[in-house]
Amino acid sequence: GTIMQEGGLTFDAIYEPADFTVKLLDNDGKTPLKEVTATFGDSLEELQNYVPEKPGYDFVKWSEEIPDTMGGEDFTAQAIWNAKTYKLEFYDADGTLVDIIVEKTDAPVKAPDFPVVEGYVYTAWVNEKGESVPATMPVGGDKFTAVREPANVSITLDANGGELTCDEKIDAKFGDPIDTPTDPVL
Repeated sequence: GTIMQEGGLTFDAIYEPADFTVKLLDNDGKTPLKEVTATFGDSLEELQNYVPEKPGYDFVKWSEEIPDTMGGEDFTAQAIWNAKTYKLEFYDADGTLVDIIVEKTDAPVKAPDFPVVEGYVYTAWVNEKGESVPATMPVGGDKFTAVREPANVSITLDANGGELTCDEKIDAKFGDPIDTPTDPVL
């Protein structure tokens, strides 16, 4: 614009529109999802249509509505997400379903108790990659199988008044064949 003062001096105001920053952050308030520099008055339609992606989550909206045009100051908004729901399936070593846990992404999870099967000791729940149950629900869920091994068993022989002609104790794994002990001598 032109400004005229007394005495006939004319001044022309020269200005350039200022640039400002638009930051679209993850819900942690730190991780940038998209950042652009825009000049005052520029259209922000592209940012209004931007839909970020995050594994295990659906985008809901921005914490602040993105204006149609760039204003006269920096603008920051955070993503608001809705966690997706997944399931963890737990199977016994024989393939029998033990339990299903349904939770949202990153929610705490706890493996169920092991089944009780006579003659077996359970040691872990593992997925097909050999990984144990995570502390929180993973994206996509997972399937876990109980790892079990035959229990150690001890058989103590009693000659019932006679004398044993073999060891009085036999140690073996549950289900393993054992040699028949010799008859005691009376």
